[in-house]
Amino acid sequence: MKKNKFVDRMNGWNEFDELERLKERIVNAADVSDRGVILLILGDIKEVILSKKASKWFIYSVLSILMSYMRQSFIGLLTRNEFKRLFVEIFLASPSQYSLSVVLGDIRYLENCEMERAFEFLNALEESAFPSLLEMCFDKSPDDPEWCAFIDEISRSLWHLQDRIYNTIAIKSSDLLVCGRGDLHMAFLESHWERIVDTVKRAVTIANARIENSLDTNMQFIAALLPPLFRGCIKRFRDLILWLGTRDDTPIGERLNARLLSETIISGFLPGREAIVEIVLAVVDGRMLKRLLSNEIVRDPIKKFLFDDMLFVKVFAAEEMVPLKLVQCLNAGYSSISSSEGRESWIKVHIDAAIRLLKVWSQKSHLLLSSDQQLDYIDCALLCFFKYASEDCLKRMKWLAEEALIDGVQRHLECSDPRRKIRGLYITEKLSEWLSFPDLHFDQISELNEELNDLRIIANGELEQLRKQMSENQEKDCRRIGEGISLKSMIATREKIELDSDDDDFPQYSIPEEEFHLKEANEGDILEKREPPPNYIRDCMVALYENESCAKFEAAFDVLNQFIRKRALGYEDIVEELIMRLVFLEDRFNTKNFTDRRSEMIVSCMVMSAHLAPMLIDLMYSRRCAMCNRYLILNALAKAASELSTPARKVVDESASATLGLTSEGSSKSWREVIDERVEKKTRRFGRGVSNKITPQKNRFAEFASGFLRPLLAINQHREHLDLQNRDSALLAKILSTCAHIMQCAQNCPNAPRLATWLELCVKELRSHEDSCVRLSVLCCYESICRALPDEVFFALFAESIPEWMAYTTFQAKNDPSEICSGLALNIQRLILSKVPSPLQQLR
Repeated sequence: MKKNKFVDRMNGWNEFDELERLKERIVNAADVSDRGVILLILGDIKEVILSKKASKWFIYSVLSILMSYMRQSFIGLLTRNEFKRLFVEIFLASPSQYSLSVVLGDIRYLENCEMERAFEFLNALEESAFPSLLEMCFDKSPDDPEWCAFIDEISRSLWHLQDRIYNTIAIKSSDLLVCGRGDLHMAFLESHWERIVDTVKRAVTIANARIENSLDTNMQFIAALLPPLFRGCIKRFRDLILWLGTRDDTPIGERLNARLLSETIISGFLPGREAIVEIVLAVVDGRMLKRLLSNEIVRDPIKKFLFDDMLFVKVFAAEEMVPLKLVQCLNAGYSSISSSEGRESWIKVHIDAAIRLLKVWSQKSHLLLSSDQQLDYIDCALLCFFKYASEDCLKRMKWLAEEALIDGVQRHLECSDPRRKIRGLYITEKLSEWLSFPDLHFDQISELNEELNDLRIIANGELEQLRKQMSENQEKDCRRIGEGISLKSMIATREKIELDSDDDDFPQYSIPEEEFHLKEANEGDILEKREPPPNYIRDCMVALYENESCAKFEAAFDVLNQFIRKRALGYEDIVEELIMRLVFLEDRFNTKNFTDRRSEMIVSCMVMSAHLAPMLIDLMYSRRCAMCNRYLILNALAKAASELSTPARKVVDESASATLGLTSEGSSKSWREVIDERVEKKTRRFGRGVSNKITPQKNRFAEFASGFLRPLLAINQHREHLDLQNRDSALLAKILSTCAHIMQCAQNCPNAPRLATWLELCVKELRSHEDSCVRLSVLCCYESICRALPDEVFFALFAESIPEWMAYTTFQAKNDPSEICSGLALNIQRLILSKVPSPLQQLR
């Protein structure tokens, strides 16, 4: 009877007042924990919702209040049937547009109730809301502001749903309790992703029928379901992509796929690069990729994601056949279009990608700096784009590829790495054949046939065998590992079974007398086994690749540093490759003092060829370089800078001065110089004939200081393999300390002010870094700037920044937990004050 009165009162009620009364009743019921009152309140709310007389604002507000009181003192007093019949039914009877938004937005309140009941509630709500939203979404206008706001809210809520659920079950819970709730959590998410996939499949089917009947179809809600599915479950996302690609190949289906995927990526709902990667990996071939992305493949940003990122930035396994899928996609694109303008856009993308691959392949930096995986991937992609190109494409690429092909042949012939050299020559042969150039044949290719298996499969048009070959190799590796494990486990058992104390089958072994008295080998014996040292530096570098003869390797290793310091014949031609080889050289023969001697050779290369410092720094930042080699390069740069900046102290003896006098007689001198020379000759000094005269020398580091420092400061450049701000902060500290040392070596150089400006801008953002090593390196950079610049130049350059520096160092000296950092901050303060000009001394 009370329920009817409550509903009848709605004819002339004030919604705001009734909402306040209802909220007060809920608060009192939760405080008193009166089960009867709670049932009465929920029944009244259900009647209001079912009556369809309440406004949207009232329904949204009531649902928000119920979610905020979803706790044990309120919902926990209901039985399971009462919870389903009253509480859950209230949300199911409400418009799905409001109930789903309220629940997903206020999901944090679920932490106060039982997880089993909470996930049961979420499952029931999604099972009811998704189909009802699907029915109404197609007829919605794209310009409806309320619907667009709902789509934006629901997409963000679904995107963060997984994180919110995890946070909800983890807050205020012990580890044991969280582990117990983990099964419910995973079970709900699995059903959640499955519901999204089923909803999208059903929506695509309905949309296809509506378009065939010429009905307007709004796909905004369906597009909003893809980003959370992509973020939460990649496997389900790939299954959905495969289902979309295997549907009927019709223009309507292709247009639907493009609206669902391409436009979602372009609009920013899906993260472009990651989504394109998953789509390409999910499809079976390039024709399916064309059906999914349609003509957006030849337009930015999809074109950039496909033919820039997936060919030149990322590296994929050979069995994924990514280059083949991209080529097949382009072929399917321009073969399905009849108009010449449409075909031209597809052919142009194919030619641009192929020529760019060829130019990268022919670059010396790519040949020397890239890892083996990157090189193999570029090699396979290059062959695919030329092997599967149409005749029209090959004719138009012929003269565009000529210059790059000639450069690539020359650089691969000069390469000392046999594997990279042979693969490059094989690619040259095939490209010359396909582009109708004169035939090229290299005899060296037959030396390493095993290294060309993947390239031969592509050249022969049998790329499908590559996946089988990779799977067979993986099976062999797994079988070999398994046999090794089983063999180790069987050794002890077999020894116990086969060996017995009565066995006399083993012959008696007598130890020779000389083995009881071991002695060191004579130096003469060792010298007899040594190889003669190479006569040319190129022979030394070739010997560094030696894998079998220790004597040959050490003979070259012993004299290589001398050849570098003398700039031996041929040094200029091989210095770049020599530096790369020394950085990646391994101690295969346990050579004495290998690490120190290798470091000396790299320093010698940097001193004799200081212009190659940017190349070595690029290698340090590259993916190919291991972390230990990065520290090796930084130490070598610091030592080379020190040696270049330190003038060689040349002491002139008497004979040398006499020689100088003779050689300079013919030149015109002033009378003062002539007299000084005569006095110097007649001056007697007690010693061994050595004078204290020092010849002034040019600072050799001045012209190379920019090349040492500027590339090192590229710490903010995006690199996927380095996280200098967080994970690799130790490397960041080492880089900054090296920069500080280089700045100190550039003292009084003409370009020192410019170097100081670059360095100050770089370290300014790192002052408050959480790692004390980074903070210490930052302070070292400031100290090196102060010491490297003269007082006048320092104050002219940093007059506006000095108060900020003083405030920073004062704060560090007082608050930095590291004593070293605080002490260095005080020293910097004193150094800055000591450089104050004399008219301002009293102001100090």
